[in-house]
Amino acid sequence: MAGFIAAGTSEGATDENPPEDIYDTATADSEDVTVDYTANITKEDILKLGQKMYETGQLNRQLTQDEADLFARNYEKMGRLKEIADHAELEAHKAHSADINVPEDAYRHVLWSYLLTKEYGPEFALQVTNAREQGDNTNTPAEHRQDYNNNKVGISYAKKGYEEKDILKRVMEDPKVIRYVRRTTYK
Repeated sequence: MAGFIAAGTSEGATDENPPEDIYDTATADSEDVTVDYTANITKEDILKLGQKMYETGQLNRQLTQDEADLFARNYEKMGRLKEIADHAELEAHKAHSADINVPEDAYRHVLWSYLLTKEYGPEFALQVTNAREQGDNTNTPAEHRQDYNNNKVGISYAKKGYEEKDILKRVMEDPKVIRYVRRTTYK
């Protein structure tokens, strides 16, 4: 995950003896933005961090208001959430580059929601994926329907216990996956 280091939990850490890695750092414009997990993180803090990461290429889009709100309430998960999103994006891009018949967007959404569900459960995965779609004005209504649908498909795959290695094949064959939505106008 480029420029974003997630603090983990240190063995033996207690309230009296906090872990040494209590701070996360995101590098933006050669400045360090430090997040103290003991402080109150606001939606505005998350939006500022997201903007700096977008400006420096660490994010490929700006955060939605709903994402910022969700991340402010779950800031300890932000690093891992970014890793999961980056992994899904990379795998979808690689698969599409190897075979142009692979629907990159559909695969990315299914894999992303699948991985979120495996890591955090279906409820939180749905919150994260919905927060991405809500307030996003870069997609058409049809593209949003496709993304919502494919996110739910990925959640269902995780709940059914499918293995990650089988997700691409399912994306290619499952009639519940919406593979392509034609965009008639571009923004």
